[in-house]
Formats: sequence, C-alpha cells, structure tokens
Amino acid sequence: DVARRAALVLCISDFTRDAFLARFPEAEDRTRVVPLGLADRFAPSDPERVDALRRSLGIRGPYALFVGQISARKNLGPLVDAFLALRAEPATRDLELVLAGPVQTGGDEVVARLEAAAPPGSFHLTGFVGDDVLPDLYSGAAAFCFTGKAEGFGLPILEAMACGCPVIAADAA
Repeated sequence: DVARRAALVLCISDFTRDAFLARFPEAEDRTRVVPLGLADRFAPSDPERVDALRRSLGIRGPYALFVGQISARKNLGPLVDAFLALRAEPATRDLELVLAGPVQTGGDEVVARLEAAAPPGSFHLTGFVGDDVLPDLYSGAAAFCFTGKAEGFGLPILEAMACGCPVIAADAA
C-alpha cells in the first residue's frame, strides 16, 4: 500500500496527520505537517466588484455565506436553523443566505427545507464558484459560516478572514 511505500507523507494539518496515523501508524517517522497558505487574491475586494457580484446573484440584503459542497456531511442543518431563526427576528429579517457550491449527496434535503421554510429570494444557490469570484463573495458577506464537524485544516476559514469577513465556525476539528 502507498503508506508503506511512500518516502514521505505530507499532511496539511495536525488533525489530518493524526487521522492518517490512526490508520497507518507505521508511517509516523515519514509523516510531516506542512500547513496550507493563501494566494494573494484573498484580500478585501473593491466595493464596486462586490456590488456587481451581489447584483448578478440577486442578493439584496446582508448575507451569511457558506462555501463548499451542499451535502449531508457538511452539517448544514444548524446553519439552516440559525438562518430561519434570524429571519424571524425584526432586526435580521432581511438576512439572506448564500450557499456557494455544488449540491451533492444529501444536499437536496437542505435545499428542499430552505424552499419550504424560507421566503422566496432569501437564499441563493450559486453552484460552483471559482477562485476569481470567492474573494468578492467573502468580502461582501456579513459572516462566513463553517459548519463542518471533521474538516481538517479548514482553508475557507482563512480565506474568509483574509478578505475581512467574520467567521462563525463549528466547535470541532
């Protein structure tokens, strides 16, 4: 197997390294953590670019952002719960939710729940969003929401912070 033959195994985080070594403890002396970094494009965007993106996506109000696969394994239920609760409050009734990523296994249930419970136009499914657009999306968000419970490094958290976006993250590795 690859774990036995590899001269060196690079992991992007201590979490990833620990998970790998739990399965392949014999590779411990050949395993190193090399953290990921960010491209320079992840920085606060020009407000005109952000406004143009908002218009193109139909976003009218402040928005909470999720970036990643819309799937059951991403733990999006609590995000949908929080979004619906905030929409019920007078001070945050204009909040919108932007889910940027492809709908995959179990994601149809998340979408169906939003369609049934959220007002039309209050949430936006963008599909895949390229790295050329992500900084604008992060820069315009009121908050970036990272709901995963076992994500490893969590590069989108750093991307959002580099763009000046507050982050709400699950209390998990």
